[in-house]
Amino acid sequence: MTVVLDGASMTLEELVGIAERNEPVELTQAARAQMERARTIVEEALRERLPVYGLTTGLAERKRFSLAPAQRQKFNRLLVQSHRISQGPAVTPQIVRGMMACLVNGYAQGLSGVRPALADMVIGALNEGFSPTVRSLGSVGQADLGPMADLAEGLLAHSGFSIAENEGLALVNSNALATASAVMSSWVGPIPPVVKM
Repeated sequence: MTVVLDGASMTLEELVGIAERNEPVELTQAARAQMERARTIVEEALRERLPVYGLTTGLAERKRFSLAPAQRQKFNRLLVQSHRISQGPAVTPQIVRGMMACLVNGYAQGLSGVRPALADMVIGALNEGFSPTVRSLGSVGQADLGPMADLAEGLLAHSGFSIAENEGLALVNSNALATASAVMSSWVGPIPPVVKM
């Protein structure tokens, strides 16, 4: 059964189906349209060279520095590579697939300003059964950034996809590992209906 993602209605059962049973994934047309509308706002900010954190400026201590238009795409690629600091054993392929599903579902909300093509790249990897190696341990204060960078690097290397402005940040700045791990570690079967007393 195909799981159709719209950014709002994915159930725990559907996430487990994607992660454990390799159920295929697709986006709703409404989600795709919302992503396109959000991307037009990003493109406008780029054209007007507005100071937008992580889009036209650096990050953290370097947020006061503007990125030249010619630097922005390279900045996003380096952002992924520079956050690959994870250590330890790899998480299971099922958790990686859960991470990918969470990532796409987040993009489907249309709030991150990424192109639908980025979501399509992740969906393509999911639907072909590709699962990159993601190391399990980040560092204190880094949350999921390290493991998400592992995921992003694996997906980009596998697909040959070229990320645009804002998309490196959108790939690593997610709690998809924590979410997928929590769901997969606590899953015991279908959730019983709530009985009203």
